[in-house]
Amino acid sequence: MHLPRLLFTTAYSDNRKTMLTAGITLTLLQRGHKVSYFSCGTDYLAPRINARLLDIRSRILDTYFMTENQTKYQLASNCEEADFAVMEGMFRFYDGVGSSSVASSYDLSRVTDTPVILIVNASDFSVTNLSMLKGLIDYKPNNNVRGIIFNKATKTVYRRWKDVIKKELGITLLGFIPNVSDYLAPSMYILTDPEEVANTRVRLQELSSIFANCIDFDELERIAESAVDFDYETPDYPRLSHPVRIGVARDNAFRLYYEDNLDLLRAMGAETVLFSPMADQHLPEDISALILVGGYPEVYAEQLSANVSMKEEILRALQSGMPCMAYGGGFMYLCREMLDYRKLPHQMIGFIDARTFPADESEALGHMELIAQTDTILGKKGTVLRGHGYHSFESDAKEGAFLASTEGESRHFPFGIATDSLVAGFAHLYYASNPEASYAFLQNAEAYSLRLKDLPAGK
Repeated sequence: MHLPRLLFTTAYSDNRKTMLTAGITLTLLQRGHKVSYFSCGTDYLAPRINARLLDIRSRILDTYFMTENQTKYQLASNCEEADFAVMEGMFRFYDGVGSSSVASSYDLSRVTDTPVILIVNASDFSVTNLSMLKGLIDYKPNNNVRGIIFNKATKTVYRRWKDVIKKELGITLLGFIPNVSDYLAPSMYILTDPEEVANTRVRLQELSSIFANCIDFDELERIAESAVDFDYETPDYPRLSHPVRIGVARDNAFRLYYEDNLDLLRAMGAETVLFSPMADQHLPEDISALILVGGYPEVYAEQLSANVSMKEEILRALQSGMPCMAYGGGFMYLCREMLDYRKLPHQMIGFIDARTFPADESEALGHMELIAQTDTILGKKGTVLRGHGYHSFESDAKEGAFLASTEGESRHFPFGIATDSLVAGFAHLYYASNPEASYAFLQNAEAYSLRLKDLPAGK
């Protein structure tokens, strides 16, 4: 497949790359390109925010979650209507899982043969910084680094170093970004309401106008066009014999999930139906399974607790054997009681006889691998799942349905809850890391649906 593409990442610091890369993407859109946007790593929120801000297709690419072929397929299948792919890398080029480069920006560029553009903080650029860049570029062969953009720089600094960088590093200094901190959103993770999105779009437009005059987009396009063609095989995912409807929680309280997960379920024959545990009084009709995604239920605990009809319907559905996956905030919602940040108690669904409460400090577990210690709705004992963990709450639930390891560590610890119809915990699973587990979930949903209809279960 021929696909012009670029991966933007930072050499050794964050540099607010998300907003900067979004601003560059907007400029490419204004130059007439049809762009698809990808985030490298476990971040489930950035793709949704970028899709909303830029009105483009946006997904993740993570080489820990995906095989090399899956990574290429994910890239290609999400660019069917695009002529340009932009990838936002991790905030350090070589840093990946644990002490390795697996799932790093480097790894993604290697797997997809994507040219890399480094965004470098040049507020105090010196020969020492140049030597660090030289070491970065020489550290691993075939790293695909093709250009640099200075951040927090002036035209004078850009002119001073342009020829030096070409001579010493053999790559092009493509331009500079002045100090644009006034245009940057305080955080990409607070964009939850239309007014905030509108304000950020205005800032992006202003950034784009600045970038158009400070960055050589003709050369960027030339580098992107030089990306080598790549081949891939379309995964042969199994498909249900009887389509099922899956209810997926989504509102301000539940908004942390991978859209890629829903893509996979739909490819296997499921229909995903969104609903709001806060605002809706009833579950969607004719659903055969539930997915309660992550989010911030503690912020909306009063509204969730007050919606008694929704809580009761979910409880009855689960008591009847409806399959359910719940992670992060969804797991908290299923517990008996939730303490908010003020330590005030709120009654939740109560299917899990446990209480959740604020942790002493947030825990970023990073990439995780889970090994099932018993048969679950996702497969037999020994089933391996991958995802990531980050949570600022804890529970007193007795966990141990899985043995978990994080960031490539060999140490395992008990994690998660499982019943005959439920898998729950603080891990956010990435379904394509084990497609058979997702299909097992859908088969359980199919069996539940057919049981309700008193029909013989399909094979």
